[in-house]
Amino acid sequence: MKLSFCLLVLGVFVLAMPAPVFAHECSIYNIYRPNDLQKGRSLSVGVFGVEGHNTTPDKMRVLQRFGADRLRTEIGKLQYFSSVQVTEEPGGDGSDLHLTATVANLDEGSKWRRALARTGAAKVRVTGAVRTKSGEQVFDYECEGAEVGGGIGGFGGLVGNFVDGLFAAFDSSESLLRKSFEKFAEDFAKNIKDVDADRQKLLKGNSKKRAVSAGMTVRETKVWRQRARSDWTPTDHSKEVDAFVVETQNKDWFRVHALWLGESAYASNIYLNTVELGDGKVEFADGLLPDLTPARALLDKPEYLIGVTFESGASDGRTDGHEGPFVWDDSAVLKATYLVRKGQPALTFAASDAVRLPAYLQRRGSFGVRWRNVPVVFAFPAVSANGTALVQSLTDEIELHTTIGDRPAVATFRLADLELTDVKDLQRRR
Repeated sequence: MKLSFCLLVLGVFVLAMPAPVFAHECSIYNIYRPNDLQKGRSLSVGVFGVEGHNTTPDKMRVLQRFGADRLRTEIGKLQYFSSVQVTEEPGGDGSDLHLTATVANLDEGSKWRRALARTGAAKVRVTGAVRTKSGEQVFDYECEGAEVGGGIGGFGGLVGNFVDGLFAAFDSSESLLRKSFEKFAEDFAKNIKDVDADRQKLLKGNSKKRAVSAGMTVRETKVWRQRARSDWTPTDHSKEVDAFVVETQNKDWFRVHALWLGESAYASNIYLNTVELGDGKVEFADGLLPDLTPARALLDKPEYLIGVTFESGASDGRTDGHEGPFVWDDSAVLKATYLVRKGQPALTFAASDAVRLPAYLQRRGSFGVRWRNVPVVFAFPAVSANGTALVQSLTDEIELHTTIGDRPAVATFRLADLELTDVKDLQRRR
């Protein structure tokens, strides 16, 4: 009786265990220089760098080389590059393009927990980029993976899964991590092929027509402005920035956040970067711009400045990802970005200059979906060539037109929502 009861409990326990999860993804996020991705160029793959791991140095060195070799093999199968070689030279070996990879985090996991539950998985995260000889970034990517060994759970092949799970307890974490690197390489090569297909569609102008992604400012009583700015809390500064942000709709996992860098929004943005984000552990709020130092020259100009954050989402393994990476084209984006006062569509104010800030990764939502953010500061003239002012009243509605890849976006700033007292507040920066 006791034996039967124990077997029954064991059976219920096994059936209740979660099924094994094998999550491997190597996503290319943004293509910054699409013209540098051409068939027939040579590529060198650097031996993986390391930032964080909990394994032995000897084992890590083996994995570093193994990961680079697997990437070389899988990318070589594409027959897209004239040659693919592994090199230990920091900047490449003179090839047209050089791929860097860094193990940003590696956790061997627990042997027995790998056998009994997904929580003991061997996990690894790799980040990197492909650059030209002169160092310009062509595209960036991120890989994440988890290996739980055999695993327990599910009704199909239950006994076999259980036995495999027990054997996984004796499997070395190195072999499990090798599986992750192998699957990274396969997924990465597939994505390069998909990227080239997307790039060709964009260059030929035959990609499908996209719906406009639109958004506008939100009216909110700004009670924090009743206090002196010196008394504002970080939350107040965050609300001040948010008041000047327009979030467009999410179309095909792409959207835009536009921040009008007027006097107060600029000051609060700088404050939040210094106070809230100084330790690098706080997530950027939607529309908040990171270090504006690269755009210093623009900030000194007497023009309207708008920071536009182009966002592209990526699958987290549980949700459908976007159709492909964001194929960036500096000249096309600058050409497609302009301001217009609502009601006067014929009078446009084209962006006179733009500075791209460093891209960053953000995780949002209950599923922790990753979003890759590319912030750009655009400068617009306050007055047209014929002397017409863009903003004539604090009740004007100003539309920002731009594009994210081949997806048109319009962000409308209803100036009445901003509750300003002077038109100069849209322009003055300290």
